[in-house]
Amino acid sequence: MTEERNDPSNSADDSPELDARLNQIETATEEDSNVNEDFVHWLKTSFPIYVLAFTVAAGGYIWYFQDQATQQANTIDAWREFRAASNPNSLLELADEQEVNLPHLSVQARLQAGNLQLQAVRRNRPVNAEADSTETLSDEAREATLLGAEAAFRAAEASAGLLPDPTIQRATALAGLAAVAECRGDLDAATSYYEQAESAAQSIAPFAARFRTARETMAGLDAPRTLPTAAEVSDLRSRATSQSTPTELDPVLTEILGDE
Repeated sequence: MTEERNDPSNSADDSPELDARLNQIETATEEDSNVNEDFVHWLKTSFPIYVLAFTVAAGGYIWYFQDQATQQANTIDAWREFRAASNPNSLLELADEQEVNLPHLSVQARLQAGNLQLQAVRRNRPVNAEADSTETLSDEAREATLLGAEAAFRAAEASAGLLPDPTIQRATALAGLAAVAECRGDLDAATSYYEQAESAAQSIAPFAARFRTARETMAGLDAPRTLPTAAEVSDLRSRATSQSTPTELDPVLTEILGDE
């Protein structure tokens, strides 16, 4: 057995196989080394780019949802501020701040500012007057309040153009301008604004009908009226009580009392 292992002829016969095996091992080692070098090269060159891209994408995703949440919170706060506002100046400031981000709120704030000033003129009370206050508007204050209401309604009409469907808001602003003209006694201007409001709201029948009624009322106010004298009213009453059937009233008095 020992002799076979030490036999030179046997060693010579095994050497080609051994050399081939060694060559295979060397080749595999070189391939593994090349793979490792390629991986190391990829880590040094491409991997940071992938990490950066992933970081940017993740950061953008997080920023987007945070921005959406912030915008939603700001929208809620803005509408709460609108509902709580009772001063025209505060409403107009809010309208200017939100004109780009919340155009619907901006238009509504201007309409509300104009309406508050218009109601103050109709009540002959300063804006935001205390409930128990007896203060009234002077002629200068009245005109200044009407100017403020007019400016607010005009701004609302202009900014309504930013809305996808400005029908109601624009018609409401025009009706507000008509009401301002009524307060000034300018019936022609009021009628014109009601006509424009009716035209703007043509696609919404109830609104158009409301403005048409207001316009027709304006037209009727210019007609001359002749009121009955006290004697004529007394005579009408005596005839009504002396007859078993209702007496037809004078047409003028009928108009004064209404159709009902």
